[in-house]
Amino acid sequence: MGCTCSSPLAEEAALNSKLIDSNLKDEKKAIEGEHTIKILLLGPANSGKSTIMKQLKIIYNIPFTQEELSIYRAAITMDLLTRTRSLILGIDSCKIPYGLSANSQQSGSLPKQNKLGGSRRESKSASPPQDKPLMTIPPEPEPNVRNQS
Repeated sequence: MGCTCSSPLAEEAALNSKLIDSNLKDEKKAIEGEHTIKILLLGPANSGKSTIMKQLKIIYNIPFTQEELSIYRAAITMDLLTRTRSLILGIDSCKIPYGLSANSQQSGSLPKQNKLGGSRRESKSASPPQDKPLMTIPPEPEPNVRNQS
């Protein structure tokens, strides 16, 4: 029948081929062994789809990437600034003085309530000085509205 001659190069190529085949089989077994579950999250905007993914990352100790951390840091900072601005504008529009009076700092209590439910100060000396505001907030820019007539 046939006689074959083997050279060192052919033997090395056959060995490499067997090694590659065994590596592929091992990888296939590893992939089949993993229980990969894919989830499709559907829902309208602001329904919590991203929140679920963040919670899963935290539960299973999957670290956040630097890009994700910088996005979250910026979002949290903007939210804090927006909420602080809203509080300050609300305090200004209700004409609530900044700070605590000397009496309420010492007693640790809120101002007393009058019969109608509103608060009243005990004396004029207890109110904080009204020289200048602690912080000034620039007005929000007007949106560019074009006449569509």
